[in-house]
Amino acid sequence: MNFPYDLTRPSKVITLQKKYDEISGICPVDDDTNIAFVQDEAIQVHHSSLLDDSFIDFKFHAEGDSEDLTIIGESAYILHAGDKPSLYRIDQYKSPDAVYWRYDLDLDESFDPEGLCFDSHSNQLLIACKGAPGKESGRRNVYSFSLESELLHPEPKLIIDSNLFLYGASIFNPSSIAIHPHTRDIYLVGTKGVKMIICYANNGIFKGAWGLNPRILPQPEGIAFLDSGMLVLCTEAQRPNKKEKKEGLMSIDASISFYDMIG
Repeated sequence: MNFPYDLTRPSKVITLQKKYDEISGICPVDDDTNIAFVQDEAIQVHHSSLLDDSFIDFKFHAEGDSEDLTIIGESAYILHAGDKPSLYRIDQYKSPDAVYWRYDLDLDESFDPEGLCFDSHSNQLLIACKGAPGKESGRRNVYSFSLESELLHPEPKLIIDSNLFLYGASIFNPSSIAIHPHTRDIYLVGTKGVKMIICYANNGIFKGAWGLNPRILPQPEGIAFLDSGMLVLCTEAQRPNKKEKKEGLMSIDASISFYDMIG
């Protein structure tokens, strides 16, 4: 499978202010006129407008390691990692009176869940894990969370096997997950160690893996799709220290970038 996007030619790039340096997850909303996003260290939703490049910071709910988010109607679901991995559901998230509910995922912290997206066909959330328990393994799990029962299914929906596309000691560690609106293929992006995008068919068959240029996307943390099929990626900022600057590492702002499908 050839990668259906040209990552060297974004159709649009939104450069983020320094206060958004730690962007960690994205989700298109409002008929693809806004990109909702979260940052590390806060249970809070932000909007970046595609119409006028403005930003909105919605209600701050709590401190916490927000890894990714998905929006369903007016409810925001935020994935929280740490010693007790959990989901936060914020109803009417744009309201100053919004309140949240917390769901324990019953996952050991070693799974380190980082990716979250909505599967509208099954009415489930998909949760991609960056880590694995026990000895280092080349496999990473994707679990499903039922919105009907509000429980995590104990068996993984998908097992990512790095041995299919990496060699030696390299391991793919997912940081975000998204479902393509046209093909229903599952795309994941990873930033720890090997920076790349991989793709699985919805039935679990591996379809491809593609490396990312760290000079363009130094820390790719989020992946999403517009209804048109346009790919959206976000990267945290790169802020080198004095030693790293002397070694040639450049400062790169956090950003949200957009890529048209090829053909």
